Amino acid sequence: MNQRYLPLLVVAAAFAATSAFAGSIHMTATSLSAPGSPHAGVILDVQIDDTGGASDCVGIGIRRRAIYPCGPWTCIQSIPRQSGARTLQVFDGGVDLNTSYVYEAVGQAVLPICGLFASDPTAFSRAFDPTTWGFPIIVFATVGPDPTPIAHGKLVLQQDASSAFAIETCAEGCPWYFRAGYGFPELSQYIGTDTEVLLYGTVEYCCNCCGHLLHVTSAVPSPCAPVAVAMKTWADVKQLYK
Repeated sequence: MNQRYLPLLVVAAAFAATSAFAGSIHMTATSLSAPGSPHAGVILDVQIDDTGGASDCVGIGIRRRAIYPCGPWTCIQSIPRQSGARTLQVFDGGVDLNTSYVYEAVGQAVLPICGLFASDPTAFSRAFDPTTWGFPIIVFATVGPDPTPIAHGKLVLQQDASSAFAIETCAEGCPWYFRAGYGFPELSQYIGTDTEVLLYGTVEYCCNCCGHLLHVTSAVPSPCAPVAVAMKTWADVKQLYK
């Protein structure tokens, strides 16, 4: 075989491997809250197109965590797999007022039971990631009724055109879902300074280079909460020098 055609065959094989199971999961979130009411909730519309793949996955788990302030993961719904396309609605009544959340779809192995066994995340992403770039399948929701920040930290000037700034997140936030974003013109006064700001806005998928970016609608200067430092006893000090 002519050697010059080998690279094309390799690319074609790789494309076929990633496109063999071109399924997807799309999620949208609608938050519910009202001034004066102690109750809140989030409605998730989940569109699943299951065309196969991820052979160890028997169910799709929907989990959430607070991202500001950062909280633990909680599985709220387990969905057994079913071939074909369908749309489901999931109601999450366990959210707190004035908190921002991220929801993620993850694969479940062995039994479709919330938070019990995780399936191969790489195979799950290949089977269901709608972007086809290996990003987590996530959606964000901010629950009011008060204006609620979605991030907190310093804004650092970006060296490329992927976004207007990067975020050095304060310790109380979750920094790994989005680390960059865009904003209104007045936001530039905080970029590249030591000013820490509360950021309000929405998080949306941008592109294959950046994943999800924060679209800032307003910012309020506010210092990060002090990081607690554990006190050392004399016994701890002696242990260091043994």
